[in-house]
Amino acid sequence: MGSGLEGPQGELRGITSVAGWALGAVLLDQVGVVMATRVASAASAAAEDLNAVDIAGNAAYFNAMMLYLVPHSIVTVSLVTALATPMARHAAAGDLATLRATTQRGLRMVTVFGLWSTAVFVALAPALTRIALPAQPEAEVQSVAYVLMALALGAAPLGLLSVFKRVFFALEDGRAVFFIQIPVTIAWVGGMFLLRETLPFAWWTAGVALALSLSNVVGVVLRANGVRRRIGGLGGTRTLSVIARATAAAIATGALGWWLMRLIPAAESGDRVARLVMSIGTVAVLIPVMGVAYWALLRLLKVPEAQELVAPLLRRLRRTVR
Repeated sequence: MGSGLEGPQGELRGITSVAGWALGAVLLDQVGVVMATRVASAASAAAEDLNAVDIAGNAAYFNAMMLYLVPHSIVTVSLVTALATPMARHAAAGDLATLRATTQRGLRMVTVFGLWSTAVFVALAPALTRIALPAQPEAEVQSVAYVLMALALGAAPLGLLSVFKRVFFALEDGRAVFFIQIPVTIAWVGGMFLLRETLPFAWWTAGVALALSLSNVVGVVLRANGVRRRIGGLGGTRTLSVIARATAAAIATGALGWWLMRLIPAAESGDRVARLVMSIGTVAVLIPVMGVAYWALLRLLKVPEAQELVAPLLRRLRRTVR
C-alpha cells in the first residue's frame, strides 16, 4: 500500500493544505489592514476637528493604494503568473536547478519593473492622483500623493514577495508563507504605531504606507532566506548586481521625471479642469520619456532584463506596423 499521499488523493490533500496556509497568511495580512484603517481613521478624525481637507485619512490611503496596485496587477502579476506553471512543473519533477534558474530570472525581471514604477510614482504622484481624483480640491490631491509616494517605495519588494510566494506554492510549502507572514505583519503594525507616535498627525497615514513598504522589505529578507535554503541559491552576485544597477537607473530616471515636472507650468489653483488637462498631458508625455530613459540606462549598464521586458511591446508594434 502507498503512504496515502500518493496519487490524485494525495495531490488534492497537498493543494488543500497549501490553500489553507495561504488563506491563513491572507487573514494575518488583514490584521494589518484593520490596524492601518484605525490609524488612518484617527488622522481623519483629527482633520475633521480642525476642518482640514489637506490631511490624508482613510479614504486617502485606499485611493493611494488603488493607484499603487495598478502596475503591480497589470504587469507584475502577469509576469509571475507566467512563471507559476513552469515553477510547479520543475518542482514536481525534482528539477531544482531549472526551478532555481526560473526563480532567479523572475526575481530580476520583477525588480527591474518594480523599480521603474517606483520612479514614476514618486516623480509623477501629484499628476497621477489628480487624474484619479479629478473632482477633489488640490490640498486633498496632494495629501493622497504623499501617501502614494510612501507606498511606491515598496513596489519592487512587493514584486519579489510574489515571486517567492509562487516558489513556496510550487514546492507545496504554504506553511512557510503563513509563518513568515507573522513577523511581516508585526513589522507593519509595529512600524505604523511607532510612526504614529513620532510624526505629526498630518503624516500618520503616510506613516502607515511607509511602514507597509518597510514590512515588504522584511518579508523579502525572510522569504528569500527560506527559498534560498530550499532551492539552493538565488543567483547571489548576479542577482544583486542587477538589482544595484537597476536601482541606480531608477534613481536617475526618477530624478529626471521630478525635474521635468518642475518645468511644467502649473494651472491656476481654482481651475480644476485646467489642472486635470495639464495632469493628463504631463503623464502622457513623461511616462514614455521616463520609460525610454530607464530602458536606455539599463542598456548602458548592461542589464539584460531591459530587453526582456520590452520584447513583448516590440513584437506587438512590429505586428501593428505590418
